[in-house]
Amino acid sequence: MSSHIMLYDYLAGDKDINSKVLVEVGTTREAVSGQDSTKYFYNISNELGFKFITVDMDEENSRNVESRFPNISAVTMKGEDYLKEYQGMIDYVYLDAFDFYHSQHPQYRKDKYRDILNCEINNESCHKMHLECCESLINKMPTGGIILFDDVLNPQYDGKGKTAIPFLLENNFNVVRYHPGVRGCLLVKLSQHS
Repeated sequence: MSSHIMLYDYLAGDKDINSKVLVEVGTTREAVSGQDSTKYFYNISNELGFKFITVDMDEENSRNVESRFPNISAVTMKGEDYLKEYQGMIDYVYLDAFDFYHSQHPQYRKDKYRDILNCEINNESCHKMHLECCESLINKMPTGGIILFDDVLNPQYDGKGKTAIPFLLENNFNVVRYHPGVRGCLLVKLSQHS
């Protein structure tokens, strides 16, 4: 199981799903079986009838999914910028963008970060990016809105949630599920006002 599967019960159980929006920040780079979150969300959005938008900094990733999935809404933009500019409410968010540092990143991925973002893959930038996404989201999500992080390495939120998850916890969100096997952490918005 991959972390994006953690959203299935919430999406399938949402009686008003056809009026909802799911934004994926971090479009699938490689179509690896079981790890292709963009394909998963695209297929289930067509099945259940909600609006799905995938956002990525890399135009190549956007073009790739546009060639694979008819009429997909793929945006080439930094996720934090997209969420800051987004007008309206977002019901579900899947955050799987700026990578945290480890020694196994392939050279082509490191080159993409240098070419597009003018930086190296590093934890500080990873944490900053995910925090900026959440700073925009706290006022753009309804009560019951859900944010799912990929690559949360442990209950201390190391990886992509290190600064963003504590920020959300201070702003009326609650962790409802952490799945160490898939490194996913799911949070729900408790109410509109703290």
